[in-house]
Amino acid sequence: MNRKIVLVISLLAAALCLAACSNKEKPKQTASKADKETSAAKDDESAAEGEEDTLGVLKDMYEDKPSAIKGLILESKSTWRNSPDIEEMAEEGYTKKVAISDFELDEVFEMYIDTDLDDGWNIYICRQDSVGDMSSLTEEKLKELSEKGGFANDYGNKPDKEKHGDLGGMCVASDEATEGIYDMFFVRGGEIDSYIELEITKPSNAE
Repeated sequence: MNRKIVLVISLLAAALCLAACSNKEKPKQTASKADKETSAAKDDESAAEGEEDTLGVLKDMYEDKPSAIKGLILESKSTWRNSPDIEEMAEEGYTKKVAISDFELDEVFEMYIDTDLDDGWNIYICRQDSVGDMSSLTEEKLKELSEKGGFANDYGNKPDKEKHGDLGGMCVASDEATEGIYDMFFVRGGEIDSYIELEITKPSNAE
């Protein structure tokens, strides 16, 4: 009788032990799934942030040669946009990530750069899908694209240090170009220094 009791108790103890082990494993499996979901969500968020960051960010043209432009400000000159004036923007400081990176067709915007090299800046705005292979891009190609595609260019600019490094104004004209993503290139001495991606949209009053 005692042996039977001992055997029953042993079997019960073994069953309880298996149940306890099973219960301990379940949270681990759930946590693992939750961790994977959290990690996937973070990856998606990072990817989305990476895509966002390409717009309005001044990038060096060559990895081994930093841009001579320390920072940039783009100021909207359109009456429909409620934006700070250059005095306020300059007080906040020049950055490689501009506050305003979207403009309308025909909207003139002013460019200001912080640089020690203040002579002979040429600027080209070209539709991004027309640029092609960036590694083989030259100033001649930019000039050809901007003139042929009806985009925009401006030559021989010298930043006006008394006016916060003003390079003058530019726009993409609606009678020659269409809305889309554009790259604005800064070129000096025949060499492309840097570029920034901008979004050009239809005028707000367009039908």
